[in-house]
Amino acid sequence: MLKRLEADEQPGLQPVGVTIRRYEEEDERALFEVNEASFADHWGFRPTPFESFNEELHGEDRDPTLVFIAAVDGAPVGLVVPFPFETSGYVAMLGVLKEWRGLGIATALLRRSFFELVGRGMGEVRLHVDSQNAHGAVALYERMGMSVSNRYDTFDLRTPEAAEPTSARPSTT
Repeated sequence: MLKRLEADEQPGLQPVGVTIRRYEEEDERALFEVNEASFADHWGFRPTPFESFNEELHGEDRDPTLVFIAAVDGAPVGLVVPFPFETSGYVAMLGVLKEWRGLGIATALLRRSFFELVGRGMGEVRLHVDSQNAHGAVALYERMGMSVSNRYDTFDLRTPEAAEPTSARPSTT
């Protein structure tokens, strides 16, 4: 999905009781745990080793000062990991723990990342999303002004998920 960023993007408000703060190096493990837990109920989820996650977080083109954590009473409940790439920003990770969804945390994290990306000269932001996401991700991104820019169809052949009866898989409508 894609959104053209405006020069006057605002960081938005934090939901009541939630603090949006910049990532710090000592947050590595907490960030990993929130990311893993946020996607654990997504079909096809496979746990990622901490070392692989951390490598990606600190990989080429990554800027840890763009990473934000949503916390309640000091405990992380959400994260956003955007990074700049030429004239575009890319949201590589956005996740909110299941029990904290629906409170505007993902919206606040996205607004903050859009604001930060504009401040670094980015004219647009992109991300990839599973169009069958059962947690309203596509609708969230559309509310944030994003629209489909490319579509990729993925076919799952000869995997355990493909062998499941259709009724056991998420709806494709």
